[in-house]
Amino acid sequence: MLGSHELAVFLDKHELEAREVSFVIGGPDGLPQATRDSADYRWSLSRLTLPHDLAMVVTLEALFRASTIRAGLPYHR
Repeated sequence: MLGSHELAVFLDKHELEAREVSFVIGGPDGLPQATRDSADYRWSLSRLTLPHDLAMVVTLEALFRASTIRAGLPYHR
């Protein structure tokens, strides 16, 4: 699990390395093991099980919050 500031640092690091970042959200049964094994990094949103649509909203909010931190904007407070 990453906090907002940790996610911002993670994204900064990948941007500096010119590495592409993709997010994959599993369905009700999770992701196939081959997909999990091919990932460079795994990010858990929560220990809770979230509906797919809610997981997408939480991911979007987390990315928006991290982008405001990176831009030095006050939204994340």
